[in-house]
Amino acid sequence: MRLQRPELRQRVSYNALVRLAGRVAGALLTLVALRIATRYFGPSRWGIVVAASAMANLFVGVCDFGLLKVIAREIAADRPGERSVYGAGILGVLAVSVLASGVMAAACVVVYFDHPEIRSLSLVLVLSIVPNGFWVISSAAFVGKARNDARAVVDVLSSLFLVGAAGATVAASLATSGYVWLTVLADAATALLSMGLARLYLTADFRSGRHRVIALVRQAAPLGVSQVLVSTYTQTEVILLALFVTSRSVGEFGVAFQMVLFGIAVPPTLTAAILPKFVDAPADRQARLLQRSLDVLVAAGAALPLFALVFARGLILLVSGPKFLGATTALVVLACFATATFAATVFLDALVYVRAESKVLRATAITTVANLAAAAAVIPFYGIDGAAVVLLGSAVLVCVLAGLEFRRTSTVWVSLKQPVRYLCTAGLLAGACWLAHATTGVSASTGLVMIPEAIGLAVVYGAGVLAVGGRRLVSERGGAGGTPTPA
Repeated sequence: MRLQRPELRQRVSYNALVRLAGRVAGALLTLVALRIATRYFGPSRWGIVVAASAMANLFVGVCDFGLLKVIAREIAADRPGERSVYGAGILGVLAVSVLASGVMAAACVVVYFDHPEIRSLSLVLVLSIVPNGFWVISSAAFVGKARNDARAVVDVLSSLFLVGAAGATVAASLATSGYVWLTVLADAATALLSMGLARLYLTADFRSGRHRVIALVRQAAPLGVSQVLVSTYTQTEVILLALFVTSRSVGEFGVAFQMVLFGIAVPPTLTAAILPKFVDAPADRQARLLQRSLDVLVAAGAALPLFALVFARGLILLVSGPKFLGATTALVVLACFATATFAATVFLDALVYVRAESKVLRATAITTVANLAAAAAVIPFYGIDGAAVVLLGSAVLVCVLAGLEFRRTSTVWVSLKQPVRYLCTAGLLAGACWLAHATTGVSASTGLVMIPEAIGLAVVYGAGVLAVGGRRLVSERGGAGGTPTPA
């Protein structure tokens, strides 16, 4: 039976909030792990870890080959045979992950041929691909069954495992290789935990046969290729940096990029929460769900460059120390990259929801070609700041392309009026902060003193959002053109 709107609102809000809470808690714990590891290794040795991890992250990003979203969508549709779909998905991910592991091993040898230490660490990280594949595909059960509370538990515990790996490295005075081996064990533990929890909500049926597995992989292929392209253009920058700049600079960029990844992880918490109620909703309700998602994500994402501009230096000092201050400018630019990614996620996921995976492929293919060309031209001359600018341009491009593809494909559309207002509000505040610093020389504090200052800036920004129409974000009604907007 279809949920009535109050029940729908409560369920979507609950799923979004618990997943967001899990992400925030996990992010804070990961910051603790980052602080422990970077202060122990220093920029140069941390740069070696970052370069090796970039190769692993490239292949981790494709180990499910789009099956997560396809299977979650099928489970959310509540059709018969969901157990066999889930089982076929697990088998498909196993096959893809094993293949990805072999390709990664070959790529490590070729790309890092002249960098033996990075190559050896990358080859160790090959062992993390299959566990990450199981971790990712088990999330399909959580998303499809609207159990983001369980997924939040996995987020928190996986970060605790990472803190444990960093702490054990320092306690035992291990080298970078020891730390990498411990992170592989942490990934394996997370995979076992996630698969076990998923079994509580959906038991996999593996009797569907290889034909069902092949059919699912073919169905997910456009998304899978898109994921390959997205992983390529987000991780290639780090790999190119490892080839053209010092390991110290790579370590600095890795700290900035890791901080921004916490923000990038936020949009899927909301888009995953609306999936179970989007797939079978009428067009007007789909429009309201997408409008609310876009408004909320842009309002939140617009704050990231504002806070980075004011607190980037203090945040780097707090987490990794003064040796990593070379990442300050890159962190500000990457915060803008995260803002564009917030908006792009809405349109890319919406294309998946309306079964237009080929449109996602087109947008990401164009973006990847542009990204690789720009990165090859910019990074050798401008280093980590150039890499950050290229990523920002790529995120803006894929956002525009995905938005245009969605408008051509679907009868559902959203208004951009409120998102533009939120961006302008953040931009005006950022300009005011920069002008105040330029004229008075006063900068934000460092250390824990930043917390009350950050709260004050958040209050000012929140007031600005409300002043330009942000009350619709928290009200029962309202939205583009005055139409009702679901929570």
